[in-house]
Amino acid sequence: MSESELNGYIISVYGDLSMPLGPLGAAQRGIEDLMAGLNTYDRTMKMIKDIKKFTAEDIGKYASLADAVTSESGSRATAGGKSMIEANAELYDYINYNLMSGEEEAE
Repeated sequence: MSESELNGYIISVYGDLSMPLGPLGAAQRGIEDLMAGLNTYDRTMKMIKDIKKFTAEDIGKYASLADAVTSESGSRATAGGKSMIEANAELYDYINYNLMSGEEEAE
């Protein structure tokens, strides 16, 4: 990836992260933060600082991590409509619709 392409991605992500929420969005985020014990403002500011420092060389450093996560031995998960998942059931080792209970419905 060229520096120019990377800069385009960085600008896009920066724009998404720094977009104003508006009164309702800010209130919702505040409530979610309070309930989850998070401070998304601080986390977002850290992400913005980290993104600004990201270089094309960093992509190579993270490539092995991405390979490990998506390798044959790695875990994968899908979130989506039940009908779409069932239509592609052959892609999965097992399907668990009840993550909160830990029960498996299909194998």
